[in-house]
Amino acid sequence: MAYKTILSEKQSSTGSPYCFYTVSYEEKARTSTTVKLGIKITAHLQYSNSYFGYSSTGTLTVGGKAFSIKIKGNEMWSGTANHTVTKDITVSASAGTTSLSAKFAVSTGSGHAALNATTCSNITISRYYTSASISASGAAIGSKIPITLSGKYPSDATCTVTYKFGTATGTVISNTTSTSLKWDTSAVKASLLSQIPSSKSGTCTLTCTTKYNGSNVGSDSCSITLSTAESVSITSLSVKPYNTNAFLSSKGLYVAGYTKAEVTVSAKAGAGSSISSYSITGLGGTGTVANWDSPLLTKGDKKVSVTVTDARKTSASASTTITVLDYSSPTVTLTVERGTASGTDGADFKPDDKGKNLRIKAAGGVNLTANGNRGVLALKLDGSQIGTYSDLQTTTVEKIVTSEVDDNIVHEISAQVTDSLGVKSTEFLYNLPTARVNMSMLPDNKGVTFGGHPVTEGLVSEFPAKLNGGISINLSQAGFPAAIINACSKDSDGFTSLSNLLLNFAYPVGSYYWSSSATSPATLFGGTWTQISDRFVLAAGSTYKVGATGGASTVKLTVSQMPAHTHTVSGTAASKGAHTHKINCDLDANYTTSGTRSWSVHKAATGASSSVGSTTSTPNHTHTVSGTAASAGGSGAHENMPPYIVAYCWRRTA
Repeated sequence: MAYKTILSEKQSSTGSPYCFYTVSYEEKARTSTTVKLGIKITAHLQYSNSYFGYSSTGTLTVGGKAFSIKIKGNEMWSGTANHTVTKDITVSASAGTTSLSAKFAVSTGSGHAALNATTCSNITISRYYTSASISASGAAIGSKIPITLSGKYPSDATCTVTYKFGTATGTVISNTTSTSLKWDTSAVKASLLSQIPSSKSGTCTLTCTTKYNGSNVGSDSCSITLSTAESVSITSLSVKPYNTNAFLSSKGLYVAGYTKAEVTVSAKAGAGSSISSYSITGLGGTGTVANWDSPLLTKGDKKVSVTVTDARKTSASASTTITVLDYSSPTVTLTVERGTASGTDGADFKPDDKGKNLRIKAAGGVNLTANGNRGVLALKLDGSQIGTYSDLQTTTVEKIVTSEVDDNIVHEISAQVTDSLGVKSTEFLYNLPTARVNMSMLPDNKGVTFGGHPVTEGLVSEFPAKLNGGISINLSQAGFPAAIINACSKDSDGFTSLSNLLLNFAYPVGSYYWSSSATSPATLFGGTWTQISDRFVLAAGSTYKVGATGGASTVKLTVSQMPAHTHTVSGTAASKGAHTHKINCDLDANYTTSGTRSWSVHKAATGASSSVGSTTSTPNHTHTVSGTAASAGGSGAHENMPPYIVAYCWRRTA
């Protein structure tokens, strides 16, 4: 920028010789509050043979602020050649200022060539404009956010507003002259939400760039918080049974011990986020995936609860209830009797212990019949199928065997039920004895059977046994342990009664018997018993020996058994107010109106009046009190018993 002259060839106010001064300037820099100026001062003497040997200083006042500029020192200065000095100055100038007033003066050491304060033409500076200031408030993503532009900028300047949110950038509006805007974030909602996948809010930077006459004036930014209320949602929850059993699969049943539950969750994370976790509970385990198979189910109503959480830590829950049916294996019972059959299919069957025809009754039980479960009953005689009955629920099947069976051998009849699940009942086996006789023996005399033909060694009775003389057992030959044999009383032949055996087998001497009934075990089993009353029973060991007694139901603690302790007392004594004490002073007898005044404490007065002083005041204060409180307590006994239940107890002594 070329220099502009604001004072040209101004002659000094004093001469010998006269000096001529020219002041010019150029603008070097401009801000909203200052302007930097380059000042150039040229000076020359009036005549070529003029000379001047004094120092001189120029004072340039710009905008009311004075700046000192050294023009020359004490060196000799002569001739009409220009002497030039420069200096940069910085002057306050607000944004709208375009002109600054100026005055110039020169002072010299001799008064020669001095210049009185002279008004210069105004200094013209460029107009400075600030960029628009931008302000806005945080809001939810998807809403319309008000934006305000303000500041000292030309009304015909244009502003472009942009945003930056994470890595998402864009333009809100371009080249607008409006000062009030609205940013509709719904148009870029997806892009903005994608920047906060794990947070409910983030910081967005709005920037306004101002242009005037095609040039950038500057820019301004502000930060706002963009938030979202987007949350995870569960769109569907599906629970269905899964098992490997064809019948249950076809029926779609939940059956305890056979069925698992297939849980399928469809969920949607809040826009811009992702699902971080699944939690499925209530089926005997915890699922953590959207498609989860439970463990095998147990019976009852099961509440299936699902919670889905996204990366923003928002959660949604849903639940449903399924009913798991109880299941038991099929059952079967069987009765068989001999007789004689006549008529069609043996309709006229007559029971007879010696009959060669059979009447078989089998009862089959099947679970889940209301859900379509059915049973198949199979009957066998001596291993051969003699009947199959389908579609059983709970019923009794009767089968008459019309063909004659041998009455001299034992026949095996079996029954078994298989249900729709393919589960078989325990096979019911019945060994039909031979035709009834009073008594029969094996040929080798190793077995005898009452009421039938013998089929096994030993004593067998097909009749109910009634032994009026009781039962006695030779313990040694029966193989009982020595301890049992020695504990039982025996007759001369070494036999003991069954009741004696059972007593010593179940309750040897020294045993304890517990009951909620007050009936003595001596009445129930025999033997000699001692009742234990009002005592706990403690297991014997190295510390406590068998038969030892002790303890008490209540305990009164002694002083030595109590924990050592004190009771602390603290408090504050009553406060006394601040006060002083008077002191009497007597005027010296030698005092005159023109003399020196002196005083004595409690000196005998000699005609002079006394004055009153006081001691130094003591401020309000307190006194701390401490000590130990007196002992307290009622010295009562306390119950020494743990939680208990009371029952009758006896110990066998003989």
